[in-house]
Amino acid sequence: ITLSLDDGAGVTFDARLSVSGSGTITRTTGGLGVQGGASNLINRNEWLTFSMETLNVNGGAVTFTGFTKITPTSLETNENERGYLSTDTSESNQFQILTANGETTISGTRLAFSVLGTENNSANSSFRIDKLAASFSTTAVPEPSAFLLIGLVGILAGGRKYFRPRS
Repeated sequence: ITLSLDDGAGVTFDARLSVSGSGTITRTTGGLGVQGGASNLINRNEWLTFSMETLNVNGGAVTFTGFTKITPTSLETNENERGYLSTDTSESNQFQILTANGETTISGTRLAFSVLGTENNSANSSFRIDKLAASFSTTAVPEPSAFLLIGLVGILAGGRKYFRPRS
């Protein structure tokens, strides 16, 4: 998935979200899941991994500073039904637990992460990923013509000091 973005201060860029998974990735109106298991949801032993890259940067510099929020859907609110956010595709490296539908702030700075299926095999404990939020830092770089204009103004202002007519 590639989005063209504009920071409003002259920096434009494309952000490409890459998604890989433990099986064929499915997209429904409810979000992303994995084909197989229950209704193309993310189930036990299934995972999706998300990463981001920036491309076609114009007018400055862009740094991807991390994923900030995630919104699961179809996740029941039962304490035994949950998903994991992990630094890779194993439960042992989890850093956060998803326990309910709705927007969840992702802890720490995450440039890439995995969403893992739940710890039990109940169909109700499966889920999809509906939304992700990410953050970017941009720095605008003036065009060369702007530097020329600044230099010209400096020369004119400085030249006035030396070439002032005598009275």
